[in-house]
Amino acid sequence: MSIWNVLHSIALTVILSSIAATVLGCAWPTDPSRSLERLHQRPHRPHRPIIGAIPKPIAWTCELPGVPLDLDDAHSAMRRHRTHDCPRRRAAYATLVAHGCLVPDSSRRAYRQKAWS
Repeated sequence: MSIWNVLHSIALTVILSSIAATVLGCAWPTDPSRSLERLHQRPHRPHRPIIGAIPKPIAWTCELPGVPLDLDDAHSAMRRHRTHDCPRRRAAYATLVAHGCLVPDSSRRAYRQKAWS
């Protein structure tokens, strides 16, 4: 067998294989759920608003707040000032008690009133 016959056999095999793959790919049944028309018909999900991503400014001071705290600020202040007793933590505690998010322990009420006065 000459080299010409070997190269001719390899080339013919590659060409016939690519033709068979092309014919098979064109005749293969497609999944209708993956078609481009169906992808364009999907409902568009709205993006999240950018304003929601902007964090609220936080006060790291222990001073009494100038305005009454809302619930989110009161929760944040209680987390931030949990290691010490300060006017901001007391205001946050009072806000959480007023909104019913925190129920003070009746056995410690006298201790808290004495410590905070």
